[in-house]
Amino acid sequence: MDGQPELATIEQIFHKASTFGVDLLDTASGYGESEALLGQLLIDQPSFKIITKTIPLGKDE
Repeated sequence: MDGQPELATIEQIFHKASTFGVDLLDTASGYGESEALLGQLLIDQPSFKIITKTIPLGKDE
């Protein structure tokens, strides 16, 4: 195992978390593929809210 759980395992974790009232998830691009996985898995589960971070842009951007 390389540290990345199987997609089915992640789905089970989200279901269990939802059952226990978890509705807020934290992610950032620095967490690897987490943002893409959340988008894929949560498209049909709007009960979750997602917090994400971005890199601040300079004044010229």
